[in-house]
Amino acid sequence: MHRLVFAVAIICVSMPAHAESGNSRAKMHYDRGTEAYERHEYDLAIEEFRKSLIAGERASTCYALGLAGEAAHRADIAVVGFRRYLALAPMGPVQLHDHAAAYVSEFDLRAHRANELERERQIEHDRLIAAAPARSSGTPRTAWAALSLLVVSLGVAGAGAGVLGHSTTIDPDKAGITLTQHQNLITQANNEQIAGISLLAVGGAALISSAACFGSWMVHRRRHRNDVRVGVAPIGGAYLTVGGEF
Repeated sequence: MHRLVFAVAIICVSMPAHAESGNSRAKMHYDRGTEAYERHEYDLAIEEFRKSLIAGERASTCYALGLAGEAAHRADIAVVGFRRYLALAPMGPVQLHDHAAAYVSEFDLRAHRANELERERQIEHDRLIAAAPARSSGTPRTAWAALSLLVVSLGVAGAGAGVLGHSTTIDPDKAGITLTQHQNLITQANNEQIAGISLLAVGGAALISSAACFGSWMVHRRRHRNDVRVGVAPIGGAYLTVGGEF
């Protein structure tokens, strides 16, 4: 089919165009392109027709370039050749004109469909992005829990230190007390020491664990965030300023 249409193109368009132009270089490349096309060497034919067009543009060469591009399954080349042919020879032979116009119309239709599909995909993509829940940049509950435990453990440890410190101020041997009072003071001092040590142990353990949890979260945030902001966290009615993004 291509050889038949190509032969018609040569007969109907080529000879008058070359006769009028008298451009020997353009004709040389055109003839080489024709020979390559007949040997089914379509890439070589495209190259030769392009060289011919550089030397001198003619409708016959544009149509030949379109046929070579079509045979080589290179729609980008074919549509350029056919589109230029239609512009140069709007009143050309009906068979050539219809073939070129049909190819260009089909190419434009496919390009339009491809653009519509791409636009629909982009709209769907934007819709999914808009519908997706925004990633919260705030502090997770686990970090707040660790921070709260850190504050509480500091309070417990402080209370234990206070009780333990108060036990050292008890003097069971002071003058003017009875034996019962002496024993009560010793018992009170022992109890306060036990309570203070217990509170210090509990508060210290909680302090270490909460500090480790909150510290690991801070390190994680620093690794995944270039900027580390300063926030104010409400803890039991008070406000504590800490490093990190909140």
